Amino acid sequence: MNHVISIDIGGTQTRMALVDEDCTIIERYTFPTNPGDPVETMNAIKAKAAEAGWKFSSLAVSCPGPLDLINGVVLIPPNLPGWHGFRLVETYEHFFGKPTYLDNDGNLACLGEAVKGAGSGSRLVQYLTISTGIGAGLVDNPFSMVLMDLLKKSQI
Repeated sequence: MNHVISIDIGGTQTRMALVDEDCTIIERYTFPTNPGDPVETMNAIKAKAAEAGWKFSSLAVSCPGPLDLINGVVLIPPNLPGWHGFRLVETYEHFFGKPTYLDNDGNLACLGEAVKGAGSGSRLVQYLTISTGIGAGLVDNPFSMVLMDLLKKSQI
């Protein structure tokens, strides 16, 4: 069975989970994010996954913006000053040897609510997140969402 490591990089904490093809969380970890060093956080993700013996086919990363989603780059998030210009997708794909997908944390939180949470079954889902930063997401017609296509392409 193929799985995805789902990673939420926040200004103070990083959360990671092993997720199956039904978007069910198998196991999860939380640890401090180093806002000044993206490589330290990447190394911690790899160490936790190896320690837990996780087998996975890809990584899905949520990160505060702004982001350059076409090129997979973290631009200038105010709560991650050391991450400015970090080529996350390219670096993670090289480091982990697996396809890596990146999107804004507010968008993916909204998508999670639309697929498996309180918005499941709704045509339109709005989401507001207030944590180290403030973000929002909007999902219209979650039944034809890109994430579901992405999961199928990853053969999860």
